[in-house]
Amino acid sequence: MSPFDPIAFAGTIALFLTITLLAALVPAARAARLNPIKALLETRGG
Repeated sequence: MSPFDPIAFAGTIALFLTITLLAALVPAARAARLNPIKALLETRGG
């Protein structure tokens, strides 16, 4: 295995892209399920 092995390079890129997408989509999916008015009122203490 050389440092410029294209399969390892592509695999690493695919792994990082997958982790990045999951890191972005999981919080976005949770936020999409919230009622924004209720969330704002709860953070205000009302």
